[in-house]
Amino acid sequence: MNQLKELFPDTNFYFCFFTDRKKADIIQIISNLPAHNIVIFREYDLNYQERLKLAKEIQKICQKRNLKLIIGKNINLAEEISANGLHFSDHDDFLDDYHKIKNKFFTSCSFHSKELILKYQDLNFDIKFLSPIFPTTSHKNQKTLGIEYLKDITEKGNTRICPLGGINMQNITQLQNLNISGIAGIDLFKDIYIIRNNIS
Repeated sequence: MNQLKELFPDTNFYFCFFTDRKKADIIQIISNLPAHNIVIFREYDLNYQERLKLAKEIQKICQKRNLKLIIGKNINLAEEISANGLHFSDHDDFLDDYHKIKNKFFTSCSFHSKELILKYQDLNFDIKFLSPIFPTTSHKNQKTLGIEYLKDITEKGNTRICPLGGINMQNITQLQNLNISGIAGIDLFKDIYIIRNNIS
């Protein structure tokens, strides 16, 4: 992951891996993430017990590597494994859950427009993901927001913004020198892991 550190040397900059076990070997990727970064645990298709089992396995790795484990959309699961935080999406009705845990957990939320970021600007999320910035394999038919859209939001004083969606080693340099708090993705970290380990 040295390539990312060279591009974004700020020690307060987050590299955020969104799990998707159907697309990548998430255990191997998490085991190679640099310390002090973030894992967003999704896997929403699993039932509670299956998700709990996998989350516990990942939590052990995160604790060993000093990574933040953020659980997607399930307070009970986050509390049961003593995760670091809870992740929301603007697609969901999350306000009640947010207010229950805002002083207890690290909180993040995925947004898909500047209008929704402004709508919830009074909520004190630790990080706000904005997506999709580039074309993505996860949501192939979704309209991309683009770099200029991202610049417009960050230049207007919106802080703690982290771009997500379609980021790779070919386009990542476009994100340098922007007022962002991190970068996030799935394929980005999968590709770096494959290159690093010469996996074909």
